[in-house]
Amino acid sequence: MNGDTLVNEKDIEKSYEAVARPFNFKNIKELITLLQQFFYINYFSSENGGENSLKEKILETLGYELELYCDVGMDKDSIRERFQKSLPEIGELVMSDMEAAYRGDPAANSIQEIMAAYPGPFAVMVQRAAHKLYDLQTPILPRIMTEYAHSVTGIDIHPGASIGEGFFIDHGTGVVIGETTIIGNNVKIYQGVTLGALSTKGGQGLKCVKRHPTVEDDVTIYAGATILGGNTVIGRGSVIGGNTWITESVPMYSKVFSDIVGMKIQKISGGMKHNGFETN
Repeated sequence: MNGDTLVNEKDIEKSYEAVARPFNFKNIKELITLLQQFFYINYFSSENGGENSLKEKILETLGYELELYCDVGMDKDSIRERFQKSLPEIGELVMSDMEAAYRGDPAANSIQEIMAAYPGPFAVMVQRAAHKLYDLQTPILPRIMTEYAHSVTGIDIHPGASIGEGFFIDHGTGVVIGETTIIGNNVKIYQGVTLGALSTKGGQGLKCVKRHPTVEDDVTIYAGATILGGNTVIGRGSVIGGNTWITESVPMYSKVFSDIVGMKIQKISGGMKHNGFETN
């Protein structure tokens, strides 16, 4: 960046304010809480006309953030209007994620429990809202939203990632999903999964280049798997085993697992049998 990008003192002051605020998540948290209430309105809203009231509060809070982060001359009213129109569609995707989590986790007692307590669906909910703002070319704000979710859940999903319906991140800690990742419908991944780039040595020269993998419909990716590269496609219906390292495409309906060489299993002296295993 050089001085030519800062037009006047007002712009300079605004830039300093924008840089100073990202680590204060108070207003971002408020916006995300309002979005949660809107998406979960059938469960959490008891006031009549709650949906319209929440929309007004969302747009008011969003407007404040847009004033801070949008460049002079950007049509902030258009961003707010288009984001408002997208809320029902985002809400449907969020509910499909909640249902996928409930179907996919026998430990879940209800969808309400998932809404209130599960980190994966929360992180995905935030990303879905941020992704719409990202598509509307809103600067900075989408990334701050997903970084707030990252700070709360340990799940790092770039707002640019495209994610289909019924997406479930189980447990979630350590998951990383890069900007140009494409994820199909009904995909389930576990903690520690990375959907990343092979190399970013090209820096800004790689902007707008697809650097991250494509995961097709009905794929399951187990804990600790690393899948890298913009040309890497995980075919529909495949199962990716834990701790695998993948840099090339996987055909549809494949099972991928690590071939561990040299692992030894020994019986424990004096142990007793329990479910087929020797234990002390």
